[in-house]
Amino acid sequence: MVPPPVPIGGFEIVSKGEGAALLGDGWHPYMYTPERCRDSFSQVKAMANDAGRTLPDDYVFAIFIYVCIGDDAASAREFAVGELKYRYDQEFDHLIDKYAAYGPADRIIEMLAKFIDAGVNYFILAPIMPPDNRRAHMERLASEVLPELEKMEPGRIT
Repeated sequence: MVPPPVPIGGFEIVSKGEGAALLGDGWHPYMYTPERCRDSFSQVKAMANDAGRTLPDDYVFAIFIYVCIGDDAASAREFAVGELKYRYDQEFDHLIDKYAAYGPADRIIEMLAKFIDAGVNYFILAPIMPPDNRRAHMERLASEVLPELEKMEPGRIT
């Protein structure tokens, strides 16, 4: 029996990235911008190389990102800020633009494409959606966003 892959996740590259580089099947940072993803992915690859490990072609460079689809960016942003403020019990106005993709499908796709350009080859999308309209929200993500992401070549860290 083949064990399931074990990506290592976390916020701090120093403590978690080394484990991802030496032992994990992937690195999955949390609340990173595309630029920070690129830097951390390169660091993980360098840590692995320094330890004599060649990361396999199927090594996962993932990102966890909140997604809120809506007809316009302003209302989707407002809803996402309110939901994340509630979840984290802190203000989110100053963080939402860094850690969430929101708005109409084309805007979300554009935001997620920046992560792919940074080397992401696996997304963990965390939908932010109205409790009374979850199915419609998920259907929109599935029909308007996912097909466009599937057309993109996965990110590569060289």
